[in-house]
Amino acid sequence: MKRINVKTVFTCILFIQILCASRLIYSQNSPDENLETLTKNRRNILANKHFEDGMTFFHQGLYELAIDEFKSSISLIPTNHMVYYFKGMAHESINQNEQALFNLNASLSIKNDFAEALFSRAVLNYKIEEYEKAIDDLRNLQNIPAGETEAVYFRGINYDEGLSQTEFDGIFTMSNQKPYIYYHLGMCFFKLESYDSALNNYTRALHLNPNDDNIYVNRGLAYLKKDLKGKARKDFEEALKLNPNNSLASFNLTNTIENDHEAEIKTLTELIKKNNNFAMAYAQRAYIYFLTGNLEFARMDYDSAILLDPDNYSYYLERGLILDKENKINEAILNYQTAMTLEPSDYRCWMNLGNAYYKLKDYKSSLEYYDQAIQLNQSEGSLYYNRALCYYYSNDLTKACMDIEIAIQLEFKSATYFQDTYCK
Repeated sequence: MKRINVKTVFTCILFIQILCASRLIYSQNSPDENLETLTKNRRNILANKHFEDGMTFFHQGLYELAIDEFKSSISLIPTNHMVYYFKGMAHESINQNEQALFNLNASLSIKNDFAEALFSRAVLNYKIEEYEKAIDDLRNLQNIPAGETEAVYFRGINYDEGLSQTEFDGIFTMSNQKPYIYYHLGMCFFKLESYDSALNNYTRALHLNPNDDNIYVNRGLAYLKKDLKGKARKDFEEALKLNPNNSLASFNLTNTIENDHEAEIKTLTELIKKNNNFAMAYAQRAYIYFLTGNLEFARMDYDSAILLDPDNYSYYLERGLILDKENKINEAILNYQTAMTLEPSDYRCWMNLGNAYYKLKDYKSSLEYYDQAIQLNQSEGSLYYNRALCYYYSNDLTKACMDIEIAIQLEFKSATYFQDTYCK
């Protein structure tokens, strides 16, 4: 029996869905003309007009209007890969990532070597944290001969009546995009914590384009992950030679300074003077102040960081720790709760709340927060130890000793004394 090609079946299903949707869209949006009676020439003319109008809206940033026009174009000619491509780009521009991915897939089902769609899908997959899929697209993109990529776009489009040729103001070719293929591969491997692969791809990108300061910054970050601070420093300095205003290079340069908090604070202060809207710089300086025991200055810097970036949960978490250390427990709790609301999947938010309520001797609340923290991170021995203390002060020695046993299995050494003293 002949084997069924799964990819072919998927493509057929996709086209059936597209054709059905296109007929519905046309019937809704074009009541004055009957799709069944339109000549091929008339369809082409109308499809071109909708596409051109969509591109006009696209370049004006009116993405929802552009999407409507692209839909109308698809309803007339459902086999033009470029229309799906720009429709996908419009969806992504308004953070409709699922719809964007669907349209990029549709574009590639029509033209599977469409380099621009492959690159855009890779970038979108990176954005939604599908790093392996992004890597697959980028590697496939590397295998497309440079002569087969199309010229691309961004402003001004002329489309002929036969829908077969395009002309654009911008130029996209494999030769000028190749360094950014390596660059994005490097970013994907970095997210996957494959730092050697990340470094290899960043280096290839720089070989092809040695004048991009952002590639140097990202390679420097990969060097930092491997604790190669000397090489990281050289990359950050090179980035600053190319672009003295690269705040990320200046910021990360402080991470290469060896155990010199005074120098770190000085560097960060200079950076803040140049760019007083750089939340990360305030947060980093706050952390250094915290390490040196200057809690007041640390809290003030976290205040500034939060004012500039109020959705960054880690700033609330860290400010809470400072307030906790200052014995302002209720204020610390408010910060931990905000952090938890912004990022409920980080066990530290729940753990710190558990710690704070423990200090208030509210063991019932503390236990609830430790329970949630343990659900999120079952390999952290200190969580079981802390919960054991709550059980102990709640007069439940059995449960306390059960948690102590788990803490010891997880090699939390402080638990041994409790076991020897109370769990015999």
